[in-house]
Amino acid sequence: MSSPGELLPGFFIFITREENKMIDITFKNIEKYYGVTQILKDITFDVQSGDRIGIIGRNGCGKTTLFKIASGIEDYQGGQLFTRKNIKVAYLDQMPKYENDLSVIDVLKIPFEEVFSLQTKLRESEQKMSQLSSDELQNVMAEYSGMQQRYELIGGYSVEEEVAKVTTGLRFDDEFLNKKYINLSGGQKTIVEFAKILLEKPDVLLLDEPTNHLDFKAIEWLETYLKDYNGAILVISHDRYFLDQVVTKIVEIEDGESEIYFGNYTYYMVEKERRYEELMKQYNNQQKKIKSMQQAIYRFKEWGRVSDDQAFFKKAQNMEKRIEKMDKVDKPRVNRRNLMLNLKDQNRSGKEVLMIENMSKSFDGNVLFKNLDLSLYYQDAFALVGGNGTGKSTILKAVLNSAFENSYSEYLPDEGKIRIAKNAKNAFLEQEVAFKNEEITVLESITRFRNITDGEARFILAGYLFFKDDVFKKLSDLSGGERSRLRLCHLLLDEVNFMILDEPTNHLDIPSREMLEDALINFEGTILFISHDRYFINRLAQEVYELNSNGLKRYIGNYDDYFERKSKEVVSTVSSKPIKKEYKSNNVKKVNSFKMDKLESEIKAIEDDLQQIEVEISNNETNYDELIKLTMKKEVLNDQHEQLMEEWMEIVN
Repeated sequence: MSSPGELLPGFFIFITREENKMIDITFKNIEKYYGVTQILKDITFDVQSGDRIGIIGRNGCGKTTLFKIASGIEDYQGGQLFTRKNIKVAYLDQMPKYENDLSVIDVLKIPFEEVFSLQTKLRESEQKMSQLSSDELQNVMAEYSGMQQRYELIGGYSVEEEVAKVTTGLRFDDEFLNKKYINLSGGQKTIVEFAKILLEKPDVLLLDEPTNHLDFKAIEWLETYLKDYNGAILVISHDRYFLDQVVTKIVEIEDGESEIYFGNYTYYMVEKERRYEELMKQYNNQQKKIKSMQQAIYRFKEWGRVSDDQAFFKKAQNMEKRIEKMDKVDKPRVNRRNLMLNLKDQNRSGKEVLMIENMSKSFDGNVLFKNLDLSLYYQDAFALVGGNGTGKSTILKAVLNSAFENSYSEYLPDEGKIRIAKNAKNAFLEQEVAFKNEEITVLESITRFRNITDGEARFILAGYLFFKDDVFKKLSDLSGGERSRLRLCHLLLDEVNFMILDEPTNHLDIPSREMLEDALINFEGTILFISHDRYFINRLAQEVYELNSNGLKRYIGNYDDYFERKSKEVVSTVSSKPIKKEYKSNNVKKVNSFKMDKLESEIKAIEDDLQQIEVEISNNETNYDELIKLTMKKEVLNDQHEQLMEEWMEIVN
């Protein structure tokens, strides 16, 4: 018989000390093999109700495998998995098949089949009651009352509102909702299934790259939705900005083992470095002590041989036993510096690198944009953002057409002109990388076209994460991430001064993204890029250009600056709308100008405090304890600011 609180496979209720949360799932020393290859060797952590956990690690480290184990899709070879009784875990693994005539909205209503079935029965009963005599009516009314109670219990009255909330947030318009599911693209089906999972409201959500295929606005809505979600969330994501906004715990998988960090992604970065330095300090101190003891052992043995005194040998033996029994500190894993790039430019491109004047472009009579102007100067780093289909890629390809001599002739501007500096040495990193000869190896792709030895080539490729036998892979066998890394290697072996990037972080895991960012920050040339990676934009962009139906709009600064300005524009638009006079009633509530002034004063004070905190955070980058205090204070002020803004909006409306 188990003792109280003991975890049993398949069933347990265990209350933790942390805010009396229940444990939904426990991973204990989980091991997983594919054939003879071990993917996971010691995964141990708890998932508590209400947790927001980010699962991070290099591509191929076993993150998705862990989700498949948690959802019961795959088994495991070692350790234990405990799941709370009757818990509902949702994970999107494969696209389900539906009847061919089902529309998107039909699929989204599947989680509410009982609701809609009861709805139909209630309407039938209502019609039936209008035609019955009093004796028969009493029986039908009793049945009707029971159905109505059940309908209310399962949330029938809020279903339409919940469906509208999710579909509006994910930007599904009426045309999309009425499309046949079978005719959707793979990416569209993924978003629909994701929406369906959200509507099912499971106890534990397992989200694998949930921001893929979503635009900025949909991602921002999703972040807010997940913060308020009444359940536990585990998320795999390369979107570090998203992780910062949503998660409160990070589980890193490295070399098959799990390490827990109690904070968001930015906290993880700081804490990981602190732990590494602390462990390295402990390791070095212990190694110094061991070395000192080994030297003493050597001296004791020498003295014993010279004096023929067994006492010295005994002392040496005792000291050797002390070293054997010592609790050894493992040498901490070095933070692998993966993309060791040198992006120094060969020659300056000149002050004016790119000039776009009055550019217009249409396809099949559909106008994408008119009279666009854009200027890039030496060492500028500009991001192009905007909704899908607005024409960002068209602008980039029009620039590429000028940079690489009519390589994209179909994207020639209908009107206007593009001018690139004559001494600009251009490089382009595309989204989907293809090589001219896919049958050669990674190593051959370097040595065949450059005056370089195999040893030198392997040293260079190691900086791009191609180790040992990786260099003998055929290009046709490379994954998307490997292709991007190799293309980057090819481009940067030639020194360039103008980099054009189209979604450069696609296919890259987080460490590779960070090394790419570090390299580009140190790049002495000019950069123009498209990206949906807000963290990447934050670190790299000096200016953000948003493309919409009105043209290009310039925002000085990074993504946070852009988002803040956009938010203020929305507030400004709302507040500038004329208030329509209503003559139907004399009881129209007037705007309380005193309260409005008071709120605006409080909002301004909090914004000033937030600015001051940002300055203090910048000044205390190496003071870990102070950073934690400042971050907590910032979160409190942000919550207060959000609440005051809601009150202000209510008065305005």
